[in-house]
Amino acid sequence: MTYFCFVESSLVGVQHMQPLEAESVDAARAEAEALMLHHASAYAAHIFAGDEHVLTIRAPEIASA
Repeated sequence: MTYFCFVESSLVGVQHMQPLEAESVDAARAEAEALMLHHASAYAAHIFAGDEHVLTIRAPEIASA
């Protein structure tokens, strides 16, 4: 199963989507959190397994982790 991450940004036109190397939901979450840290204006990351939405994480969740 290929996981994808869609990072939402507060900057118009700066959304980001990329495949993840993760092989589990937990690994996909960790990888998405790391991606969000590279996008200063990111406020949410949506993880998909193929076409299925798996979970959404928000920036405050990362700050408190």
